[in-house]
Amino acid sequence: MPTLEEVFEKVKFLMTNGDDNAARKCHFGLVDVEIKERIANPKGRKRLIKELGSAEEYSEWNAEWDRYVEQAGNPVIARSIMLRCLRQLSNETIRRLAEDA
Repeated sequence: MPTLEEVFEKVKFLMTNGDDNAARKCHFGLVDVEIKERIANPKGRKRLIKELGSAEEYSEWNAEWDRYVEQAGNPVIARSIMLRCLRQLSNETIRRLAEDA
């Protein structure tokens, strides 16, 4: 993920050395602002999409997802249980687990 400074340098380069088409459409976003918007969810989105690092990790996530749904007997209840499990870890615990990884 590029920094704001890196984006600025790239835009500056394109504006001075590019194809002289400053009217071209582009996307710009600040990660921290986008995170806050996703949390507030003003558009009322309901779809969760996450890209994983490998095919194995994808398979493992789906196996766990299916396990929760099967054991809960209902995907709505399974999602509620998963969210409760995620909320139980403090920021400090998450950082400590990340260091151990």
